[in-house]
Amino acid sequence: MVFAAGNQGVWVALIDPTDDDPVVWYDGGPERLRERERLSGFLLQFALNEAVNTSPFTGVATVTMEALDRFVVDLVPVPLQPMRVPGDPTRHWVAPGLVAMAADYGESGIWLSVGSRQRSALRPRSPRMGTVQRLSHQHLQVRDRLLSSREAATLSLLVDLFGDRVGGVAV
Repeated sequence: MVFAAGNQGVWVALIDPTDDDPVVWYDGGPERLRERERLSGFLLQFALNEAVNTSPFTGVATVTMEALDRFVVDLVPVPLQPMRVPGDPTRHWVAPGLVAMAADYGESGIWLSVGSRQRSALRPRSPRMGTVQRLSHQHLQVRDRLLSSREAATLSLLVDLFGDRVGGVAV
């Protein structure tokens, strides 16, 4: 039974509904992949992904493993096996008011996503980041138009987080 789908239609997640805590399978690539956690753990991780992606204050950057290690040093790792989607592995960390997710895309790098309900929860993170190789965020690809309040808040947050290391953005 399909119970979840990627927002771009690339993958679906399947379970056997007759099992109390079923194995989760991804279908969308050349072969089905078994998720490392059963449904109970998967749902917690899925909720953390949504918390990162729908938070009012977010930041996304492609980072090195060293920069990721510095960033998460004071965060609490979520004690579950890494997810396979959106990148394999995808790991999560939490702190008061903050959720972080890192998806490894191999040669394309590690995509670090951070979300918070309060802007102030992100500020202490910035000294630990080091050099960010490339910043990739949909809101920053907008040119020659006024930013919405959410876009302006995102841009301001990213500048606060990464300072003059924000690539390709004129503030």
